[in-house]
Amino acid sequence: MRRIRRYLAQAFDRAFSRGRGGQFLWLVMFIVAFFLIFWGLSCLLPSKDATQPWPVRIMELLLDPGAFVGSYRYAAQDRVWITAFQLLITVVGAVFFTSFMINSIGSWLDRKVEEVATGRRTYMFDGHVVFFGANAMLETVLKSLTAVPENRSRDYVIVTDGNVEKVRNRVYAQLPERFYRNVYIVYGSRTEEKGLADLHLNHAKSIYILGEDAENFHDAKNLECWNLLRSHCTQMAAPIDCFLVLDRASAVRSFLYMDNCGSTGCLHLTLINAVENLAQRVLVSRGFEGSGVYPSLDGDGISAESGKQVHIVIFGMTQISHAMATTAAHICHFPNFRKGIRTRITFVAADIQQEMDYFKGRYSGLMDLSYSAFVTWEKGKKKVTEHFPEKAYMGDDFGRYDEKGFLDVEWEFVSAGIETDEVRTYLKECVARHDEELEQLTLALCEHDADGNVAASMCLPPEVYDSAVPVFVYQPYSGEVLNFARDTGRYSNIYPFGLKVDCFDPWLQARLKRARRIQYIYDMRKMGLGVDDMPDDAELIAPWYSVSYSHQLSNVYAANSLEVKLRSIRPGCTGTVEPLSDEEVAIVAETEHNRWNVERLLCGMRAMPAEQRRAIKADLNGSDKEAADAATVKINELKSKYAVHINIVPYEEMSDEEKAYDISIAESMPLVLNAPEVVYYEFEK
Repeated sequence: MRRIRRYLAQAFDRAFSRGRGGQFLWLVMFIVAFFLIFWGLSCLLPSKDATQPWPVRIMELLLDPGAFVGSYRYAAQDRVWITAFQLLITVVGAVFFTSFMINSIGSWLDRKVEEVATGRRTYMFDGHVVFFGANAMLETVLKSLTAVPENRSRDYVIVTDGNVEKVRNRVYAQLPERFYRNVYIVYGSRTEEKGLADLHLNHAKSIYILGEDAENFHDAKNLECWNLLRSHCTQMAAPIDCFLVLDRASAVRSFLYMDNCGSTGCLHLTLINAVENLAQRVLVSRGFEGSGVYPSLDGDGISAESGKQVHIVIFGMTQISHAMATTAAHICHFPNFRKGIRTRITFVAADIQQEMDYFKGRYSGLMDLSYSAFVTWEKGKKKVTEHFPEKAYMGDDFGRYDEKGFLDVEWEFVSAGIETDEVRTYLKECVARHDEELEQLTLALCEHDADGNVAASMCLPPEVYDSAVPVFVYQPYSGEVLNFARDTGRYSNIYPFGLKVDCFDPWLQARLKRARRIQYIYDMRKMGLGVDDMPDDAELIAPWYSVSYSHQLSNVYAANSLEVKLRSIRPGCTGTVEPLSDEEVAIVAETEHNRWNVERLLCGMRAMPAEQRRAIKADLNGSDKEAADAATVKINELKSKYAVHINIVPYEEMSDEEKAYDISIAESMPLVLNAPEVVYYEFEK
């Protein structure tokens, strides 16, 4: 009996404290129980005095205590005990029905309000966008999505294990009020399957795995979430776009060696390196403050006749520094390399040796083929230690290439702080070459200390401001100080970037559409066909997700460089791109191969020593079919197993068949750029 009493008391307390509907069950149980008790007692009373059946009278008194006012009509005056019986029913009804009902309904409403406020309420969703995590990218992604007309009535479901109210306030502060009703914040963990069913993922339009700000093991949790979704999302009517955001380049690197892009039949995966995405926002899409444009690294363009060297000087050896450098290396390829002019990428940092060694080790395949210089000062005297490419990769029959090799990018590491006289003198020398049109100079301040970046950017040698050399300043939290400084005119050449609430590149989708078109050109070339027309983007979706991530990335980087290539042959070109002349095709094709060399090396591939590749190509092109087949097998094995590529070579070494791919890219460039939704990025207010 004691256990039963304890169980009932516990069940009662839980029902009224948790507010999940149990309180209504208790209310009904009380009403039914007391009704049956009073009905049984009423059977002992004489019925001749009743003006209506007792069951009806009992229910009337239980539900409406005010009905007791007419009790004197129900029993004669000498039947006072019948009136007392009615009073007892009334009291019980007032206590166990009226008060319990008010408390139950009030508690139920309070719980509903609390569930919404704390993100524990979900609804039936259809055609919605789901965000796992609410990091700094969230607002920018939402703004870019809601800017598309077809998305303005779509629901956006944000799953976070952080403070729901703070996330809601952040989102509301960035979105117009008309979108408030479309945003739902749900409290939950992205690494637990519990709650996934409530999100109706099988009806979702797309999924973004963003993660949270300042959390430990961000990339590991996002990958865990991705694996969870792969096992959960197995019964989809159509594949859903899934965007996976990873912060560390090391987490992305493993995807480069996968045979596929990570997608499944139900989820189309697009991998986003958050830091690289930020650099591409500045150097590729170039959208600044909504309606402005970041200056391009190549100015108005570098033609084959130009004597300018593109030079970007990056202060700091941080993740964002590496991303800015590698993005520049991906896009800065120019036809004046025929004159031996290379893009120079310079890192400047105090005691840079260790970070330099780390960078060189990480990109060892690239650095083996690159010229680099290590600059220090000893007792005020400048010392330059040079590294030249490994001769084993160069070959003997490419005399027009100097000792710096056949790559069109070179590296420089300056070991000194930005505040030192040596670096200030170095910058003055760079600005002097910029003024003489020997350099196209850009500076980027990318240290972790945002305040230090601001201070340094406004205390550079005066020649930097006099010559309006572009200065990009990493400001993850707020760019208002520099925006205010820009308005003075003196610092109009300073551009803050990397603001966390504006770090997602809203032109990513346009860049992906370009990349899919380039892949189509490659696929057609493999079949020996040219491209006269570009199919609708919908037709290019399935082939895009059927290739490896490495191939996807190659197409993305090729697409990122298109406008730089266009400026190199047609400075100031805007609007519709007319077909290229034969001379322009030849220039762009060679530049594209030079770009591809660097891109493959940055993505972890390695070049093949000249002697080995010469022997393999001799077998491949010889009359012995068995030897040719063995050579083909060897080429594929080296590429897949050892990440060694036989075509990382000077352009002249390429066969006509191999050059045909680069020529196809050049010839089809207008088709890639002229699609209405892809052509030039729009910088909307």
